[in-house]
Amino acid sequence: MSYIKVEAIQRKLRQVAKSGKVLYISGSVGMGKTAAVEYYFRRKSCRMLSGMKGYFEEMPDYKDIEENAIFFDDISEITDIDSENYVREILDDNTDKMIVLAGRGQVPEWLTPYAIQMNFEFADNSDLQFTKENLKELFIGVDSSILEDDGDFLLRLGMACSQNTLMYVLIERYMENGEPYTDQVRILAEKNIF
Repeated sequence: MSYIKVEAIQRKLRQVAKSGKVLYISGSVGMGKTAAVEYYFRRKSCRMLSGMKGYFEEMPDYKDIEENAIFFDDISEITDIDSENYVREILDDNTDKMIVLAGRGQVPEWLTPYAIQMNFEFADNSDLQFTKENLKELFIGVDSSILEDDGDFLLRLGMACSQNTLMYVLIERYMENGEPYTDQVRILAEKNIF
C-alpha cells in the first residue's frame, strides 16, 4: 500500500519550506508523522536521522550535509546529551536547510528554548488525521456496500480508532481479506500497535 496524502500536513510542510522556519510535528504512535515527511521529501534531498534508540547513530557535521533538508525523527526519544547537543548545533549553524523535527509529545524540555527563540511552527494529530476522502481511498478494496449503505460507518470507525492512521490501515487489511468490521477487529488492530 502506498502513502495516502493527508493534505493538512503536506500544506504545513510546504508553508515551512517557504518560510524557512523549523517545523515540529507531534503525534501519537501510528499517526503517520514519519510517513508524511518521507512522502513530502520523496523527490527532494533530505537527510533523515532517527532518535528511536535514544541517540543518533549518525551525526554528520553540518557542513558535510549536502541535502537541502534535515529530518530529525523520534526527537522525543533522545536521552543522550551528545545527540541533544548535536541538534542544538545544527539549529545554531543552519542558514539554508529546511529542518523538520518529529516526536510523540510536546517539544522536549532540552529543546524548548530553541522552539521559543526560533519561533518553531507546529503540527499535531489534527494535521495528520485522515479526512473522509482519505478513508474512502484507503478502504477502496473493501466491499463498497459497507461504506455506501452505512453512512455512519466511517464516523464510528474514526471514533473507535481515535483517528489513529495506523489503526485504520490495520483494520482495512482485515476487512480487505473479507472480515466484517467488529470490535474484535479493532482490538486486534490495537494490539498490533500498542
